[in-house]
Amino acid sequence: MNKNALIIGILIFVFVTVFALTLDNSSTKRVQISARDVAMNNDSSSTLGGKDVKVNLEQSNFTSTNINTENKDVNINTSSNINSSDVSFSGSDTGFSGQKSNINYKNVDMLEVDAALEAANNISTQKIETSLPPRRYMYKNIDWNTWKSNFVNQILEDSLNIHELDRYNEGDWLSYSFNVDVEGRISNIVVKSFALSQSDKDKVARLIKSYERTDITLFPPNTKKKTARVFAVMMLSDTTQKSNPNDFHDFERVKIQY
Repeated sequence: MNKNALIIGILIFVFVTVFALTLDNSSTKRVQISARDVAMNNDSSSTLGGKDVKVNLEQSNFTSTNINTENKDVNINTSSNINSSDVSFSGSDTGFSGQKSNINYKNVDMLEVDAALEAANNISTQKIETSLPPRRYMYKNIDWNTWKSNFVNQILEDSLNIHELDRYNEGDWLSYSFNVDVEGRISNIVVKSFALSQSDKDKVARLIKSYERTDITLFPPNTKKKTARVFAVMMLSDTTQKSNPNDFHDFERVKIQY
């Protein structure tokens, strides 16, 4: 083989190699595969046709204006983020499972949402009407006169135990007054007499104070009063004459529901 033949052979080999490389273009913009069972593990793929298609990728982003899947069995097992203005899934069996899935729909009818919220608000604020029997009332007189008469007669009986009062003449008198509140407390005790000494008047005052928070201080039922005032005059005598409710004029009329 001479030198010229060797050069011609090398040139032919280089030309064939370059021609073959130009035919092998591995960078394509779109790949279409039609098969019964296709598994795709690529960064970007498109499939057309096929009865059973499975897409298994570690992370997928589907961004499109229209994604329509119509297959009998579509399984997407990825961490997926699907953002689209119109997404439609039709099939007899469609399943989504993944670590993270976000589906944002932009074509939600807000008028229907507002109507549903308004209906729910009307239900929550609607008044529940119950049929209750009409309220009935009656008016009652509170018997304060009997209450005061009993209190005064109790003081009259217990004052017999104050023997210092026996030293005074028949016809001598004393007056007393005090307040009783709804809790049974007795306050503002005042004892007056021209005949009695101050120490004897103090004994009568202590007797009245001793009734504090006892049963005799309990107010009559249904009263609206918070405080009652008692005033009486005691005449010293060898005979005992008790008071009666007619000696007092304390009237209270209240409205009671029944």
